[in-house]
Amino acid sequence: MNRDYIVYLILALLIGIPLIYTAIALISKKSAGTWDENSRRKGAMRAEGWRVKDTVDNLALFLLDTTTPPAHWPLPVGAPGVEAVSSGRHAMTWRAGTFVAPSVGSFLFFALDIPQRSDGTEVEFAEALVRVRGGLEWEGESAWANDAVAAFLLSWPGLRAAHMIGKTVTFMFDEGGEKVERLKEVAAYAEGIVPSLPDEVWV
Repeated sequence: MNRDYIVYLILALLIGIPLIYTAIALISKKSAGTWDENSRRKGAMRAEGWRVKDTVDNLALFLLDTTTPPAHWPLPVGAPGVEAVSSGRHAMTWRAGTFVAPSVGSFLFFALDIPQRSDGTEVEFAEALVRVRGGLEWEGESAWANDAVAAFLLSWPGLRAAHMIGKTVTFMFDEGGEKVERLKEVAAYAEGIVPSLPDEVWV
């Protein structure tokens, strides 16, 4: 009986140890691959002159560059963010970050600071939130939103929501695609809202 027990133990060890070793190696390889990909992506962002943070405690406050929470926001205002990126020294100042939650999904946020016009006037948005669900569903102060702004928002494929306050407009999309190229594309497209803004928001 004892001899059979020893034989089974030896067999279990002979089979189990290689399996455990293989599992550890696979997990380590996957973790290393993920780490390498994250490092490569952050390196590519920094090569563009962008500043990158792994995480931010409050994504909304980071995007709006403020300490005052917005009254309207497409997600819980206190939600944290990952891969928080800011444009650095560019003609257009912007910030971006990703919200991730298994129960909700992953969303890319992109906040653009509208620059001064050549006459020195600046944008001053009353706070508004618009959700894009086939049409536009507004919350907050949206009386200023003209047909040109509505057309711009509806024409942007994949846009889920937009938020305006002060001089900043923030766009929300489903997360996806190669991050650096996606941010470049979003930055270029986002600038298109500037000519659509009505005179009444410039002060």
